[in-house]
Amino acid sequence: MKKFLTVSGLALLFLMVSSTITYLLRYTNLNQLTTLTAGAVMMLVNALLAFSVKKNIIGNAIAMFINAVALGFCIRAWYLYRGFDNSLWLMYLVSLVCVAELYVFYLLAHIPLINRHGGLFFWIFLLASVVGYVLLVIYTKTTYVSTFGYYMIVELAFVFALCCSEGGFADLFRAVTIASFSVMIVAVIVAVIMLSGDGLSLDGGAAGGGGKKKKPPTE
Repeated sequence: MKKFLTVSGLALLFLMVSSTITYLLRYTNLNQLTTLTAGAVMMLVNALLAFSVKKNIIGNAIAMFINAVALGFCIRAWYLYRGFDNSLWLMYLVSLVCVAELYVFYLLAHIPLINRHGGLFFWIFLLASVVGYVLLVIYTKTTYVSTFGYYMIVELAFVFALCCSEGGFADLFRAVTIASFSVMIVAVIVAVIMLSGDGLSLDGGAAGGGGKKKKPPTE
């Protein structure tokens, strides 16, 4: 239970930092390419830092914080491209919902039958999460669904860290720090969609036009 509370707490803090950065970047004049590039550069430089600090708690905390900031830049680039925005309270709410899925995983994993097949359960849980997200995309037309999808990529990586870590706190913190580099997947997805120009967005709408048609903010 202690390990789970640690991971879920770190996950929530991570997403709330990202949400805050995304929101604050609305007050800058950075364009989508500059914003995404800045996030990508942060991740790459941070990878060198994470490699060098090994299991040092402070070093890993700094590396995780940088990844959270980098994710905020990537989400902001996505918002600029798609031409919409979300209020801070809504992004915090999305963060809470994502972390809630960790609790669902934790509770299900303690069912005796499931507990005996932990590895299989993780992959089933991953598949169910993907299917659930796709259905959400199909049946909803909101500006926060893509944010939820990107955040869930990171959350599922945190779940994987929770399953794999068997050592003490330093080992767990290190595993979560490594898992936080799943933000690179988000950066790649955003970059591919932006470069394709006419690809499909993750919230079910066409990504063509690079966000030229502005959608109203949700706040």
